[in-house]
Amino acid sequence: AREAEAAREAEAARVRERLRMVEEDRLSLEALEALQRDEAARLMQAAAREAEDARLAREARRAFLVASGKVEEGGAEAETWTIRVAVLGVTGLAVRGVGADSGGLCCLCRVPSRPDTERRSEVAAVSADPLWDFACEIEGYVSGDPLELLVLQSRGTGGVGDKSPDVEDRVLGRLLLPGGAFFPKGLAAELELRGVAPGAGGFL
Repeated sequence: AREAEAAREAEAARVRERLRMVEEDRLSLEALEALQRDEAARLMQAAAREAEDARLAREARRAFLVASGKVEEGGAEAETWTIRVAVLGVTGLAVRGVGADSGGLCCLCRVPSRPDTERRSEVAAVSADPLWDFACEIEGYVSGDPLELLVLQSRGTGGVGDKSPDVEDRVLGRLLLPGGAFFPKGLAAELELRGVAPGAGGFL
């Protein structure tokens, strides 16, 4: 009789243990489902924010095109492209008066009428032949837009666009390319920079 009672108690203990494990599994599953719901909600919110940002960007772009006369109010928006710009470096740059301890040299490219298109290279040491091997992409390019390339004495510490907001970069050379010179067929050439002083300049 005692052995039978002990067997019944052992079986009851095993049943209770199985029930406990089932309950733990149920709670774990509920917690996992809650985490999955939270993650799905977070992803949906992020997607909504990205969609709203894209809508605002399109509206800003259209407002710019209307203001610049490239598309009429209510008219179809001009086709846009993503262009790739690559600059190896400069040769024969006039660096007289530019101290080696006064920052470095960088290249900036942009569509002049659109500050959002500015792309800046890393900063190279001051020399007549700075090398960047710099490449970037500009989105939303409209056929006919010119491209401006600037060689700057950067007052930063060496990172991309790293400079104090109250210190102006010094322009050492400038090149303005008409849109038809490089789009849509592309352009690979050594081009003359216009310096800001007589005799200044170089080749980009």
